[in-house]
Amino acid sequence: MSTEDIKQAQNENTSSKILTQLASNKSRVVRQYVASNPNTHINVLRKLVEEFPKEVIANSIFDLLILENLGKHPKSLFVHAVMLARSSKTPVETFFGILGNDAYVWDSDFY
Repeated sequence: MSTEDIKQAQNENTSSKILTQLASNKSRVVRQYVASNPNTHINVLRKLVEEFPKEVIANSIFDLLILENLGKHPKSLFVHAVMLARSSKTPVETFFGILGNDAYVWDSDFY
C-alpha cells in the first residue's frame, strides 16, 4: 500500500478512471477509500458494495444521483436499494445479503 494510492483514493478530485484502477488495489484501506469517494463510477460502487456496504451507502454521490436521475429512471433498483438501506434499521450487510448478487447488476444500463 503506497501513501500516494491512499491520497488519490481519498481525494475527491481524483478522476473516475484512476479510482476505477484503485478499486482493484491489493490494499483494503485503498479500496475502502475508493468506496467512499463520490467521484467513483457507479459500476465500481456496485462491485465494492459487497466488501464495503457502509461506505458505499454513505457515499455522498447518491444524494446527487437520487435527485438527478430518479425522475429519469424511476425503476432504478440500485438507487432505490441505496435509499432503502439508508433509511432502514436493517443492517446494511443484511439488506444487501437479502438482495443477493443480482442487486448489483439490476440496472447496468442506468448510467
